[in-house]
Amino acid sequence: MRESARSAALLLYGANGYTARLLLPELRARGIEPILAGRNDAAIRTLARAEGLPCRVFSLEAPASVDAAIGDARIVLNAAGPFGETAEPLIDACLRRRIDYLDLSGELDALEYAAECGEIARRSGVMLLPAVGFDVVPSDCLALHLAQRLPGADWLTLHISPSNLLSHGSAATLARHAGHWVRVRRDGVLEAMRYRTQTRWTNFGQGQRAVIAVSWGDLTTAFHTTGIPNIEVYFEATSFRWSAVTSNQLFGDAFRTAPARAFFERFAELVPSGPVADARARERSVIVGEIRRGRERLRSRLVTAEAYTFTATIAARIARLVLDGTRSAGFQTPARLFGADFVLQEPSARRDDIE
Repeated sequence: MRESARSAALLLYGANGYTARLLLPELRARGIEPILAGRNDAAIRTLARAEGLPCRVFSLEAPASVDAAIGDARIVLNAAGPFGETAEPLIDACLRRRIDYLDLSGELDALEYAAECGEIARRSGVMLLPAVGFDVVPSDCLALHLAQRLPGADWLTLHISPSNLLSHGSAATLARHAGHWVRVRRDGVLEAMRYRTQTRWTNFGQGQRAVIAVSWGDLTTAFHTTGIPNIEVYFEATSFRWSAVTSNQLFGDAFRTAPARAFFERFAELVPSGPVADARARERSVIVGEIRRGRERLRSRLVTAEAYTFTATIAARIARLVLDGTRSAGFQTPARLFGADFVLQEPSARRDDIE
């Protein structure tokens, strides 16, 4: 662990967001009293007064201001989406100030940027550990588990059935990605699927369900965790997801225009802050992974709590471990740092080898 004169502080950026508010009591239950930070002055200061915690208000446009605001922290935990807008400036600041970086992102481009900065981080003694929530801890652990079951595999497919709940922040991220082609990984390289969708069927435990290919963070994290060159990620094709992905793939050019983006942003504004506790308690998330080596094929299934609930508990657990010294400089993935069985420490998690 890097020696430092800094306090054992964790700075939580985007602290006023829905997921961060779920995360905050989990952090405090583990003895972490974070510095609350974000861009919304009134929201951050109101939250800080209510929680009795220190706060800092700063935007990410001026690097010098970001550096000054995070300078005494040991960890920055970025909970402010869309991460395509916030990850890069915060990662850059952490590299300059030599502070470990964590985030809750599942966004492919943000994760690719973190991976690209890996060598700089390694030389600087900084750990970049993005995607420490539902995106992508359980799927990353499942990917490594499958890779250990079938060494030398050349194809990994992940099928994800998250809850059907949606927060305002997630809706804003969807709006930002309107018009972006779905991608897969082929021979180690990210490749866009243009003007088409890709569907198949899988069994999440209650019979066969349709799934549809999506861009997801595992296209980066699972690649770095397992080294498998061909990776696809599918989501259960609810009516909403099927319509959204299909429309995006067919009309992506139009969706990138300014009027279309404005429409999607207005839609995101209508989505409530996030689902209530009772709604989250009724849901669960399921991931089915399939790995192939030639004609050999193995499958495993992982069940967890609903995605927002799981994110709060697992991210707090990871933050505590990192503060206690579990870290490795450079770009890291959750499973590569903590192992395939790490997810099973969560009481809600259950893994079965089904083939």
